[in-house]
Amino acid sequence: MRAVAARMLGELGEPEAFLALTNSLRIDFNERVVPSVAEALAELGDTNAVPALVSALGRQTNDSVTASLLGELGRFHHPLAIEALSGALIHETNEVLRSAAARALGELGAR
Repeated sequence: MRAVAARMLGELGEPEAFLALTNSLRIDFNERVVPSVAEALAELGDTNAVPALVSALGRQTNDSVTASLLGELGRFHHPLAIEALSGALIHETNEVLRSAAARALGELGAR
């Protein structure tokens, strides 16, 4: 239910949606909700979401959710996003997560 609500908020594109989504990302660690919130924030396209996404990345223990966050960070041309993705590419020991970071950086380069 919260994941669906997050997607709907992202589709609204309203400033209130941004605030609700970034607050949700700070307090909700559910492995189904976080990817939906991250995707909704990326859909809004507001680079002010990047610090919240990076912070969520640092709190994540689920590899699938981490990969999702990395992918969504790849939709932002923002120095903090690039730094987080580069750091994951260089320092991450999990091959799947390194690949997710590389893909996200590649998408940034393709835009």
